[in-house]
Formats: sequence, C-alpha cells, structure tokens
Amino acid sequence: MLRRSSLILALLVGGLGLAITTSVPEATANEGNYYWMFCRGTFDLDVGTTLKIHATKNASSAGSTGSKLAPGTCAWPARPLNKGERPDIKFDYSSSILSELKTSSATTALVQCSLSDNCVIRIKVRNEGDGSMEAAPHYGIQIRPHH
Repeated sequence: MLRRSSLILALLVGGLGLAITTSVPEATANEGNYYWMFCRGTFDLDVGTTLKIHATKNASSAGSTGSKLAPGTCAWPARPLNKGERPDIKFDYSSSILSELKTSSATTALVQCSLSDNCVIRIKVRNEGDGSMEAAPHYGIQIRPHH
C-alpha cells in the first residue's frame, strides 16, 4: 500500500477560493513505480559493478526544478527524503540510461555535475527496499544548470 503525504492545492474557481487535497506518493520499496528525484552537483560518483551517485539529503523539497537544493544533496520535488530513504542512486549497467551515459557528452556532463554545484540532475527512481534508489531503466537522465 502506498504511504502518502498530503499536499494542499489552492485553486481559484469563478472568483471563489477552493481548497483541494491531493496526495503525493512516497517511494515505497519495490513497488515498481518510479518517481522524479533531483540531485544538485558536488555528489560522489562510484563506478564498480554498477554506477552509483552518493549524495546527502536536502533539508527541504527540491522544488519543481531543483532550485531549492543545497550543493551535494537530493530531494523529491514536493518533499525531502524521509528517514527510510537514502540519496544513493544506482544505475544498472544493462539499462538504457547507461547506454545514454556512454556517449562522451552525457558522461562528461554527469562527471562535471558531480564536481560542480552549478548543475542539477533529474532522474526517475524507485526505492530498492533498503532505502537506496534504483534509476528507471527506460528514462533518460536530464542535466541542467542550477538556477
């Protein structure tokens, strides 16, 4: 079952204020659903049997573009990582993401982002069950300047 945290959205309808409650799902272990996560540069890259990003938890949400992230941190767009979630992202070498990263420009951009706090990555991930995150094999990674 999905654990959910509430998010209040205010809508203005015909001049009347209307408050609607909706839910933002948390990444629960091995449920198969992937969610967007943001990480800001100066994180560690570990290359072994898999490629891994190691960062720290941001104190707040990342915001819709990752602009709220401190250097070297990760968070969900609408909330910080909870105590059971770690900002470690594993990329499976057989995934299409790594095929994308094998191109020199993508690899160069990811390495440069790991060394600079002037960039943010956006990647779909799911909880592996131990709190670490696995990158979705069918989504690309987006790297852009931090604003």
